[in-house]
Amino acid sequence: MVNELRESKEKLTSRDLQAMERRKQILETAKEQFAEKGYSATTTRALCREINMADGLIYHYFPQGKHEILMTIVDESLVDKAKEINKALSEINTDLPLQESLMAVMGIFLNNAIKDPRLIVILLREKNHLPEAYMEKLTKGLKGIAVKIVRLLQRAVQRGEIADLGYSMMLSQLWGSIIYYIVQGFVNNTVDIQDTAREEYFKSLIAYTLHTWRP
Repeated sequence: MVNELRESKEKLTSRDLQAMERRKQILETAKEQFAEKGYSATTTRALCREINMADGLIYHYFPQGKHEILMTIVDESLVDKAKEINKALSEINTDLPLQESLMAVMGIFLNNAIKDPRLIVILLREKNHLPEAYMEKLTKGLKGIAVKIVRLLQRAVQRGEIADLGYSMMLSQLWGSIIYYIVQGFVNNTVDIQDTAREEYFKSLIAYTLHTWRP
């Protein structure tokens, strides 16, 4: 497998590598502009000027123009994040105390969201420009986290640690808190991946929630 990858890279010409770098540059610049100014307010001409590229050359990389760029940003970002999240979820030690396990799951989602705030802004603001298939892909990615939380709750109920108050309600209670935190953070521009107060906030939140679920 390693040899195949090495051979594949060796077959790429300098022109191929330059094209790949240019494509990446277009996507990164568009992502920044879409998040800052909005999809509708960003023109392909502005993108070309931002990266010192001749007007019209952008269609060589993205024949359908700005809309194809938006679709590519969202599609590739969601695919990458889904892989990261699923891998991280599979590595969680389910034998940990429930509070620690829930903190680990919430941390996976929060860190992935906070690491790419521009994507979150685009998803929230430009959802009307995105086909339902993309939003379904996002929902599918979040479902993995929800399933993991429910399984942790089920194990805790079976061990008698918490009462069975209905898993949908319990999940909604936790999920609503994390979504509210993220949305408020982006609205007020207060989200920080290194924010220790964030960890303490969710630790207290989970501790209080588990206390209310005691049998």
